[in-house]
This record gives sequence, structure tokens and C-alpha cells, in this order.
Amino acid sequence: MLPNPIRFALTRVGTSNGQVAILINGVVRPGIRLEFRYQNGTSETVPLAEQHFLVRLPEARWRPGHRLAEILAPEAQAVVLRTPTATEGDAFYAGLPERVPRPGIVQRENQRSCR
Repeated sequence: MLPNPIRFALTRVGTSNGQVAILINGVVRPGIRLEFRYQNGTSETVPLAEQHFLVRLPEARWRPGHRLAEILAPEAQAVVLRTPTATEGDAFYAGLPERVPRPGIVQRENQRSCR
């Protein structure tokens, strides 16, 4: 069981057509719902699949005044977590994708057998 109501990551990734996508993925504790609230006052409930979620933030939500303002994790009649997100400046919404980790490099040396 998760010690916190939600665990999530916001990531900028490159797409096959050379563009950038903003992905939000994670997991919530059982009994928790997930809601995104935007700067313009709108909100949406995020669909969960076995307590996991993966959302691609549409480019229309990258514009100032329409950006994701906070992530809420309501449970029953109370909000158990309210997390503000980056709304000021363009650093998160512009530029190159984040660097993708690469697999570790393994070096092998040729060993001579001793006779």
C-alpha cells in the first residue's frame, strides 16, 4: 500500500514526429479519486485503471491562463492531497524534451587463457 495518497511524475518526452508531449503518470491509493484543476477554473476527473493513470496534457493546456494549476486527491468527502503545479513562466512548457536515461554501459575485456 502506498504511504502517501498519490505518487506521480510530470515528464516532457519527445514524440516520433519531433514534437514534445507532457505526460503525467502515477498511482493512487485505493479509495482515492484524482482530479486536475486548471487556471481557467475548469476541472476534470482523471480515469484510473487499477489505481494507475497516464495522461497526455493537451497543447491547449500549455497556454497561460489554461495551464494545469493543481492536482487534487479527494477521498470520500475530504481532499487528502492538494498539489500546485508549475503555472508561471514557460520553462516547463517550452524547450526540448527531458533527457531519457540510457542503459548502463558494460565493458568487457578480452582475457587470455594461461597455459
